Amino acid sequence: MNKFRRGGAAVIVAITLACALVAGRAQAERVSPPNASQVEVAFNIRVPMRDGVELSTDVYQPAAPGRYPVIVARTPYNKSPAWDRRGRWWAQRGYVFAVQDVRGRGDSDGKFYPLVNEAADGIDTYDWAANQTWSSGEVAGFGGSYGAWTQLYPAAKGRRSLTAMLLMAVPPDPDRAFPYSSGGAAIPATAAWLASLDGRMYQSLDNIDLEAAYSGRPLIDMDLRLGRKMPVWRDWIAAGPSRAYWANLSYQAALLNSVTPGLWITGWYDDVLVGATENFTAMTSEARDSQARTRHWLVIGPWGHAINADRKLGDIDFGPDAVIDLDDLQRRWFDYWLKGADNGFNKEPRVKLFVMGSNQWISENEWPIARTRYVPYYLRSEGGQIH
Repeated sequence: MNKFRRGGAAVIVAITLACALVAGRAQAERVSPPNASQVEVAFNIRVPMRDGVELSTDVYQPAAPGRYPVIVARTPYNKSPAWDRRGRWWAQRGYVFAVQDVRGRGDSDGKFYPLVNEAADGIDTYDWAANQTWSSGEVAGFGGSYGAWTQLYPAAKGRRSLTAMLLMAVPPDPDRAFPYSSGGAAIPATAAWLASLDGRMYQSLDNIDLEAAYSGRPLIDMDLRLGRKMPVWRDWIAAGPSRAYWANLSYQAALLNSVTPGLWITGWYDDVLVGATENFTAMTSEARDSQARTRHWLVIGPWGHAINADRKLGDIDFGPDAVIDLDDLQRRWFDYWLKGADNGFNKEPRVKLFVMGSNQWISENEWPIARTRYVPYYLRSEGGQIH
């Protein structure tokens, strides 16, 4: 029992830390080394929000004077060297890239409370980016996991200041992502995630007795057993799975107001897979703007939360086609929407799926697939693996 619980605790921490990698590191490591002479960088620009709080933003732009489309990434995981490489890569390709610490994290002012300020702060940041002297006025969002949320909450307000979104490892409404998803199984991971973000920089849990923290009682004091008192944790545990409480932090129903095109990229093994599939389905069939229904694409690969990170997941090797040229896909997406490039992206199939077993990609026109054949499976407690 103790061995299992120790292993489980380690897995929970590993999953928690993977959230910090999904948008920045997993993608940025693939970019080619930048030529510094082609890029100008301004660090720690203070971007004012409507309430006077200033958010720290690093801006990468082509050295040649001009007005360029802008890609904005907003992160609670701090502006790491991976973001620096990503910013320079985009600037070399004719974009301004702005990466911002969300409110209360890194060098930004204010206090971090997950999701509460992302709609207003996102809108203010996009409006700011659209009105700079180096901006063409076309602004897109970029990011994964929480970085996808930072795009979706502003988009759900129906504002047209966001030209396009690129969304990876997209979580659904928060009550279905943490802490009460899967019957409360995500509670320990939620506590660890909040503890790692309890402050302006990453907080290590390496010296914490995780087994004792997760198994102790009472539940609401798990934060103290992790070494800190966390108001957000206490709010969430006190609220329980109350629909009324979580409705105030949700976005999916309101997202139907969005007119912003979206490229949704997820993995079959991502715990929050349904965020991408549900949103894609809703936007292509129920978006209130009929034109918006034609402006969404979905990619599902054989990946976990770290999108496109490896051809292997655990002991399973999905073959050489498992890892795609994600840089090229992203560039073509933004070139089409932000630069008006006639590159045919709008004519591509709306859905691209990696088929398990055959280990090959297929193209479809909708999700769920119209020609799906449903097969019943019957499970029993004494059974073994499904083959």
